[in-house]
Amino acid sequence: MVAADTLEKFKIMRTRLCGDRAAFLQRFDRLYGIPESDAAALEASVQLTTDGMFRYPLLALSQHVQASSSNCRLSRFHFDCSLKKIREANPSIGAHHGSDLLFLFGADEVSQHLTEQEKAVSAKMQEVWIQVATCDLVKDTSEERSLLNQEAIWFKEDCTVTFTSWSERLSEDKITFWQGAMEHHSKKAVSGLSPDVGFALLKPIIGT
Repeated sequence: MVAADTLEKFKIMRTRLCGDRAAFLQRFDRLYGIPESDAAALEASVQLTTDGMFRYPLLALSQHVQASSSNCRLSRFHFDCSLKKIREANPSIGAHHGSDLLFLFGADEVSQHLTEQEKAVSAKMQEVWIQVATCDLVKDTSEERSLLNQEAIWFKEDCTVTFTSWSERLSEDKITFWQGAMEHHSKKAVSGLSPDVGFALLKPIIGT
């Protein structure tokens, strides 16, 4: 929905995000490449929007929460499952934004379209959410663990569930890039000079 499916749209995203800052443009090209086809532009923009709209904001928020509370219990979940029905309709879409909700709430009209393995993941996900909400221990297959900082629950692509370290899915170079980009646009936004951070491909609506 927000990805660029043409080279021209990708160039617009690049320009809006980096402006005319040479250092940022060079780093952007190193991190996300210089696509030479519409298909390559789409693939690069999916990575770009994933990092800028989800991964970096999650990292920044979690760092702020941890820094502001000495007794904060913070965990993370990685969700890589994709529905078989969706893969059959669009093989390239993968685990997209919102796909976890289909597993989490398990409405009857959704469950009837899940495979048995997907239903098992859905049940595990609901169990984990209830345990987190009530501060109970989350049970692993081998031992009981409390949700402590730097621990994550991973709903894997093969529809298995495991615990893992709370590793970042961003490289240090990408973290530095997005930190600088967000700080730059935040300063411009205070002055009313930043139309967006590069994702919306429609022209900004002025005066409304």
